[in-house]
Amino acid sequence: MMGVGEEKSLYGSVGRGSMFGVLIFIFLVQIAYVTISTIRLIVMMKGNAKLASMISFCEVFIYMLGLATVLQHMDAWYNLVVYCLGFAMGVYTGSMIEEKMAMGYVTVQVITRKEDSDLPGNLRKAGFGVPPGWAKG
Repeated sequence: MMGVGEEKSLYGSVGRGSMFGVLIFIFLVQIAYVTISTIRLIVMMKGNAKLASMISFCEVFIYMLGLATVLQHMDAWYNLVVYCLGFAMGVYTGSMIEEKMAMGYVTVQVITRKEDSDLPGNLRKAGFGVPPGWAKG
């Protein structure tokens, strides 16, 4: 017999309080997963494969926690909606963290007045990528 404030689920009685906890868990796990995924992608693009592989272990572990929880509670459509909202919030959070860490790529176009400027060589020595090429106009 179900008590007051409980819903019937495929997996037995689930109280409304614990159902709210499941929704919060799904939301937070998705935010964490997508944020870590964003950071891992940037680290990998920077050429740090070892760190990226360590981050990917955590990423997949968190992903599986969220997915297993949603699949366990598929009887409620709002679990899937919260899963999607968490994903969207994770994209936003990941981009904010990336911006604060300044790990991404920025493209800057520089036009000098002299053909034989030391600027490209100095930028390369400082660790910046400078494509070869000349333009006349």
